[in-house]
Amino acid sequence: NFEAEHEWFKDLCDTAVVMRGMSGDEELQQVPEDFLFKISQESKISEDEIMDFINLNNTFSAKCDFELVSLVNELFIKKESKTPLQVNELVFDDAAKIRYRELSKSGINLQRLQWRFQVLRCFNQKVSHVLRYISLSLPKNESFLSHGVRECRGIVFWSSKEKLWHAALAATEVKSGVTKQVANNLFKVTVDNKKALDLKSRKAVDTQYTQSVFGQVYAQVGSKPGSFWRLPRQTRAFVVHEAG
Repeated sequence: NFEAEHEWFKDLCDTAVVMRGMSGDEELQQVPEDFLFKISQESKISEDEIMDFINLNNTFSAKCDFELVSLVNELFIKKESKTPLQVNELVFDDAAKIRYRELSKSGINLQRLQWRFQVLRCFNQKVSHVLRYISLSLPKNESFLSHGVRECRGIVFWSSKEKLWHAALAATEVKSGVTKQVANNLFKVTVDNKKALDLKSRKAVDTQYTQSVFGQVYAQVGSKPGSFWRLPRQTRAFVVHEAG
């Protein structure tokens, strides 16, 4: 209906505006103030702190953003949960300060780090919602949104990328004709162990991909199309036949 279409288009426009402020080669990010005001209200930041919140986000360097995203990804992976990292789960201890030098040099305290995390989290949500409408194969001069997403990849959390990754894997899985293709042991890869051992004993380099184990396998499967590998789980792609 019209209301749904209007909301869809508004999401795209809003995301494009925010993306323009958070991508590119600029050292400092210029996030739209209405986007920041909305986050400050949702996060219940006091009126006395709102201007500090806005100034922080418009003086936060791209290098610090990249390090903050790395920190968030690290904490997300450590907690071994599918739930994205929450604001109160963000910690910046002494060990982290050693690894993330740009954040340490900035002298930013934990509360302000959490403020920036809230902005990046909202940005990630916006990008996740509109990615299904965007073709990442389009060049810069044909789609600002596609180019913007590519430019912003450094500030997209792994928790956001992981959902897209699994969705892409599911969408491209070969669902028919698998038994006819390769799963029924129809494709054999021959590996000559004698050749590989001879190469190792001579301490030579396999420049033609014909003697090492990797080279022999690569020569036989390297040119296979993507669909060759997109089989359902627990399905064999090929069988190795050892020779020599």
